[in-house]
Amino acid sequence: MTCKFNFVLVLVLASSVLTLADESSDKETQIDLAAQQEEQDLAAAMRSVLDICDEIEEKALAMHEIVNSTDTQDIVDLTESCFDLEQVEEDEASEDIQNMETELESEVNQGQEHPNVEGAAKETEAWIRENLNRAQEFYAQYKTMVKVVLDNNNDDDLKQLGEEILELAAQFEPVMQQFQDATDQNLAQLENQIDSD
Repeated sequence: MTCKFNFVLVLVLASSVLTLADESSDKETQIDLAAQQEEQDLAAAMRSVLDICDEIEEKALAMHEIVNSTDTQDIVDLTESCFDLEQVEEDEASEDIQNMETELESEVNQGQEHPNVEGAAKETEAWIRENLNRAQEFYAQYKTMVKVVLDNNNDDDLKQLGEEILELAAQFEPVMQQFQDATDQNLAQLENQIDSD
């Protein structure tokens, strides 16, 4: 009788261990999928930023051809810094996403029933806030620089190019806001999934 009881007990314990292992594996899969989605959303946002920079550069160079001055060169230089910054920022954000994934998987492996998604994503959220502010700063810089060029030169073509540059620069913030919204949705979905397991 004791032998039979022990055998049943072993089966129950083994079943519990397998269930916990399956739940852990499911959570890790969901974390991995969420991280992949975040990387895809980041890549899409950065492609949009590069497209905007490309278009601004074309118009800034056209401006510089009309008026070869330090004022128009400032606009060209600002656009070049946009390209450089994009790569640095994308690398940083990608690293933040990987850190989030690693932290959440570590919590799952330690047996935490409710991994702290919000805490693990704090670096990503901080990156988004920083780049929303940077988008506003870029627009303000373009607005100031374009105004200087137009104040010093009464030319319809320059005015048209200046307006087009500002329209493009105004798109930086919506791109980052769209990434913010996608991130919020992605993290909320992940939190619900791993909490419900």
